[in-house]
Order: sequence, then C-alpha cells, then structure tokens
Amino acid sequence: MKAICIGYEGAEAVLKREIKERIDVSAKTEPSIALLDADEKQLQKLAFSGQSFSHILFLLGSGKIKSLEDLEKIKLDKKILEKYLKNKTFRADCVRLGEHGFNSQDVGAKLGEIILDNAECKVNLQKPDVKILCYILNENCYIGIDFVGFELDKRYYKVYTSAVSIKATFGFNLLMLGDYKKNQIFLDPFCDCGTIPIEAAYYSSGIPVHRMQKEKFKFKVEEKQEIKSKNKSGKTIMIFAFDPQVRNVTACRHNSNIGQVDNFIELSKVTTDWLDLKFEQDQVDLVATVVPQPSKLTLKQVTKTYKELFPKLEIILKKGGTFITVGNKLLEDTGSSSKLKLEKKIKIRKGQQILELFKYRK
Repeated sequence: MKAICIGYEGAEAVLKREIKERIDVSAKTEPSIALLDADEKQLQKLAFSGQSFSHILFLLGSGKIKSLEDLEKIKLDKKILEKYLKNKTFRADCVRLGEHGFNSQDVGAKLGEIILDNAECKVNLQKPDVKILCYILNENCYIGIDFVGFELDKRYYKVYTSAVSIKATFGFNLLMLGDYKKNQIFLDPFCDCGTIPIEAAYYSSGIPVHRMQKEKFKFKVEEKQEIKSKNKSGKTIMIFAFDPQVRNVTACRHNSNIGQVDNFIELSKVTTDWLDLKFEQDQVDLVATVVPQPSKLTLKQVTKTYKELFPKLEIILKKGGTFITVGNKLLEDTGSSSKLKLEKKIKIRKGQQILELFKYRK
C-alpha cells in the first residue's frame, strides 16, 4: 500500500531514516514528504511510534496543481476508495503551503465533490468515519486517507509549556539532524519544558511516543508494539536536561513524568558557566538545543550567554562531537572565534515558519 509521511521541508532525510529504522522500508522523498510502500500493519506501527512527522496517509493520488481545476486531473486509487469509504461518511480537508489563486476551503469543497463522484459515501463534517486530507506544497499535491484520526505532532506529555516551547516534531528533527544515535551522551542546556530530552528518551529507549494516547487511534494498537517505560535500576543515564531557570526544570520534570520517561533523564538547574563542572572533558556526544534568541530587551544577557557557551562546549564535547541549534547572526559572530567549526546551515520549514539551524562540529 502506498503512503506518505508529512514532515519538515529541508529535513526529508530524517523522515527517510526514521521509516527505515522503524519498519525497515526504504522511502523516497520529495519536498517535506516521504513516499513509501508498506502493508497496513507496518504503517500502523510507524504511526504509533514515529516522531518526525505530523501526518501519515494512505495515498489516494498525487499530481501538480496550479488551479482548482487541476484537482480533477489527479487520478485517485479507486480500490482504496472502495475499501475504506464504501457506505461510510467522510470529510475532506486541505493543508496548503505556498501562493495559490485558491484557498484551503475551496480545495476541501472541490475534493469532497470529487470523492462523492468516485465512491459510495456521504459527507459528515462533524463526526466523519473517514478523513480525507489534501496536502499542497507549492505545485505539489497529495491526496490521502488519514487512517490515524489526529495530528501526530501532538504529544500527551506536553502539559507544562512556555511562550517559547517548540513542537515535539521539531525537537526530534533537531536531534536527528544532529546525527543523534541511541546510547550517545546527549545534553540540552536550555531544555525549557523538556521537549528535546523527552523526545530523545522515547527514541533511545524504544518506547512508542504515542503509547499514552493509544485510545485516540482509529485502529487497534497491538500490545506487542509496547515497551515497558521504566529504566532498569542502576542503568547509566545518557540524557541530560539542564536549564538556568527553576521553572523550566520543574516543567521538564512534570512532563517527563507524565510521559513516563523521567527515569531516563537527569534534570538539573545549571547555568551556562557551570556546564564544564557537570561533565568530564570530552564526554558529551551531542548538544541539541534552542539557545535563547536575542531581542532589544535581552541582547546584553544573550550575548553574555553565547560568550560563555562556546568555551564550555569546547571542553565537554568529544572530538567529532556535535552542537546543533537554531541560529542567528549574533550566535554566528560569537562562535566565529570558537574551536567549534560551523559545519552546515540547514533551513527547515513547517507551515509559514522558516528556521535556520546551525550545526557545529568539534
């Protein structure tokens, strides 16, 4: 069965890697998506455990779209329509990115008409049996069945947040773009509410990230896909979540406890100038974080933080170790005299937001 996973534009390699690791299927990528061919059980397993994408769909059809009329030219898989929509109710929605001469509501309405012409089904906008999603990125159009029932970038554990909290899928993509591997020593020195360390804990432990909300899935989650969530007593902790502010450490502690991965994470209130006292020299494999971003009000403090951060990372990172974060000009200027090499700038996009990541190597 053909399917697509929708993720971040610029991070397609993460989608491809995760699909291979989770279900041993080789995917092809196009901007912001991965195309794969797998059986229904494999796709359900991927949906239950995957961390890098917001949607996974049974693919009905794809094509180029410049006008609303082009939607009618996309050939839909009638066998899939017959299997999943016959005598069912549905609604059609659209996620649209780019400049177009039509809006998402227009697409949803038009797609609804097309589905009605091709399947024995009825419309129900309130409580449909099946949700059809049309995903448009510029001129690329993909139509599929959302067999999950909710957006997969939502996390059960994210109860305590802040104004600068990031999406879980972004946190996971940041980890993977930093080449994170299981059993590496990982640090987030500005952990905020804990998103990145918690995503690292799910990934490294093998615990399905959606295990706490399996009742939301439209399919029955098989018990064998679950893994016990408690760290064995005495096992070395490899994930460190630090933050200069007590309220953020507290939020991270609550969220990791809700997500039942608290035993995999060491939390502490640590300011930037103390980082080298928490680790041995050349101990840390990866630092992935969202550093404080400068503004007119915070420029002086953020400049001080950046100047403290680079020398500490030079000490604690292993040779070949990685530091990846959301970049800006101040960070680039501050790091230019560091022993860490700015190896790559990575632009990623989700929705209307475009972020530039800086990847440093020791």
